[in-house]
Amino acid sequence: MDAQKIKLERLQLGLSQEKMAQRLGVIARTIRNYESGKTHVPDTVVKAHNCLKEKERIEKEKELNNDLDWLVDSLTEFAEIISTLDIKQFSNQKDYAYVVMLTCQEFIKQRGS
Repeated sequence: MDAQKIKLERLQLGLSQEKMAQRLGVIARTIRNYESGKTHVPDTVVKAHNCLKEKERIEKEKELNNDLDWLVDSLTEFAEIISTLDIKQFSNQKDYAYVVMLTCQEFIKQRGS
């Protein structure tokens, strides 16, 4: 891994040089030396970095999947609630839309808690 790549990846991860150093078990000066090209990045550090990067990617993917599952469950539940409303009982579509909007607001309050 060259100097530019390690710096770019550190920045993409949103890490300071100090945090990157902690992650890799080195001191911040070592990261500065890697990024400036003064010191070659050892294969063990590259492997540790790649492993931690993959772990983080997997964790983010799991978090995203959990968020998507929650969203699907919420939308399904909301659709079931809305399906109980009979549009024929309203005098016009505006009244129906208003009740749907109020139902949605209440649903969001309850699910958000």
